[in-house]
Order: sequence, then C-alpha cells, then structure tokens
Amino acid sequence: MSNINRIIREVIKEFRSKLPDKEIEEYSGKLNKLHIYQCNKHIIENKKLYHYTINGKTHAMGQHGHNFVKSLEVILRNKPQISLEEVIDFMEKIINFGIDSCYGAFEMIFESRSGVTIDDAVNFVKDSLSSKFYGFHGSRIFKVILELNPESSLEEIEKQFSKVVDPYFLNAWSRESERAFAKICRLCREGHVENMQKFDFSNFNLDQDSAGALRALLQYCVDVSNQKALGDSHELHREEMEGIYKFDDNYDLNLDSDHNDSTWH
Repeated sequence: MSNINRIIREVIKEFRSKLPDKEIEEYSGKLNKLHIYQCNKHIIENKKLYHYTINGKTHAMGQHGHNFVKSLEVILRNKPQISLEEVIDFMEKIINFGIDSCYGAFEMIFESRSGVTIDDAVNFVKDSLSSKFYGFHGSRIFKVILELNPESSLEEIEKQFSKVVDPYFLNAWSRESERAFAKICRLCREGHVENMQKFDFSNFNLDQDSAGALRALLQYCVDVSNQKALGDSHELHREEMEGIYKFDDNYDLNLDSDHNDSTWH
C-alpha cells in the first residue's frame, strides 16, 4: 500500500468509523486511483514538502497529495451524511475543474453555510473565487468577510470580496504583510471602530498593492461595524418605543360593569 493510499484510508476511517473495513478498503482504492489521475493531470508540481497530521502522526507529501487529502478531510468532516460515492464525485469535480487547491474555501463555506449544497459550493468556487485565491491572503480575506456577514448569501459575499481584492495585484507576500494582516483581522473581529481608525499603516513596510488591499479590508470592516452599530441603535430605540406604547394586559382598567359589554365588543 502506497503512503498516500494509507493516508487516504486513515482519513476515511477517522470520519466514517462505522463503515466496515471492506468498504473503507474499496473506496480508499478508488480515491487513490483518483489521486493518480490528479497527479497525471497536473504535471507541474513545486518541490516543497507539505505536512499533514492524522491520528497523531505527521506525514510529508507533495503539493498534489496534500491538496487531495485536505480536500478529502474537508468534505468528510463537513458533510457527514453523504456517501463515499458522493465524496468521490466531489473529489473528481474539483480535480477536473482545477480547484483542488481551494480546500480552504470549501471548508469556510461548509462551516459557515451548512445548508449549501455540494454542487452549489463547487460551482461558486469555480466561477467566482478560484482565480482570486492564488494571490495574497485571498482565502483569508474571504473568510473575514464571511464571518462578518453570517446572514448574507454567497453571491453577496462574493460581491463584497471582489470590491476589496479586485483592484489589486496580490502576488506579493512578506512577513510585514503577514503581520499587518493578522493585526487587521483581529481588529475586524473585535469590531471597535475607533481602534480600527487608529491603525497606522506607516508602521508596516508594505508594497503598494498589499497596502491597498489591506486598507480596503480595514475600511470594509469599519463600514460593517458602523452599520451594525446603527442597526443595534435603531433596534434599541424601537424596543424602547414599543415599551412605552405596549398595552399591558395585566393593567386593571377599573371600568364600570355597565360598560363592559357595550363598549369593548
């Protein structure tokens, strides 16, 4: 049994522990053949080794193998009700569409939008996101926007995401951009507008596009927080007004008995 086949088997067993060993063996073999197809389809592979840990053991593997097992883990963990045949169908689609490296996007979508179907998620990533995730922190910016808009549709999220990232060429990475991004993400999640507005970009040595995208993300978070604060204020005012005018069912009107039947019917 090859190393990748062994890892595939362990991943299936981890998330489908109730399946009989015979079925696990059968589908791990099918998935291994699909991984071989993936490797043949993507001839070029960088030389970097990636690490994947399961059952307390860390495995080193190439880029395609890592993308494969991460995607497999995401679909098995987030869609526990689907069959292994459906898992294979998902894996085959993302390989054929060239989005097998977008496991992070699928993880975010499935975790935040549990009702989204697999086909809708695949089509959404394929049509709207895949080209934008190869750049600087693309998937992580997408995750921030997802988290800030739990009620919004994926289509609306994509529009907001595109407004932030589309104007910039985001292929540069640096420790400075990583440091700035981590700080901005924390500020966005905390939601304190004053702290966001105090963020000083001059403290970071950023290229023009990275600075532009991070500035756009920060402004987006400010706008969302302001809208939320305005909405909360409006809701509080509405509740206060309802409290003033709400009819108290327990209040004793002390009406004369002669008027009870004639006045209130």
